[in-house]
Amino acid sequence: MSAWKVIFAVLLIFIAGAITGSIAAKNKLPESRPPGGMIGGNDRRLEYLRRMKEKLDLTPVQHERVETLLKESQERLNKIWEPVSPQIKNEFEAVRKAMLAELSAEQQAKFQKMAEMGRSRQRPDQRQDKPRTPHDHGTNPPPHSRKPLPPQ
Repeated sequence: MSAWKVIFAVLLIFIAGAITGSIAAKNKLPESRPPGGMIGGNDRRLEYLRRMKEKLDLTPVQHERVETLLKESQERLNKIWEPVSPQIKNEFEAVRKAMLAELSAEQQAKFQKMAEMGRSRQRPDQRQDKPRTPHDHGTNPPPHSRKPLPPQ
């Protein structure tokens, strides 16, 4: 087997695992990471701050300082993400085209339907054709659609 075929097979397995993990995370796992990381934008940052205030009984001064820290972190992460976002988008598109080339016409049609189903599950703000930031796409549902964790 040529080196290209091995690389393609490994890449295909990786992508299949990523898709499976994404679906599993979207359907099964509660959000456990704070906003400002790679999972949410302003709404999630504010929701996280609200939960901190509620659960930790933050003072007004603590609330203000933590809010500033989260906002500054989000801005830094956006700057880090901005230059690589187009490269990542291009890579996903290239591998999608390469995978389509390996499929029969019937498989291509099914693959396109799978992709459409994935896009239909995204929030409307994620479906726009715009450069993404780390806060545009997470695998976790919005806070209002999550089921509460069972008591410990």
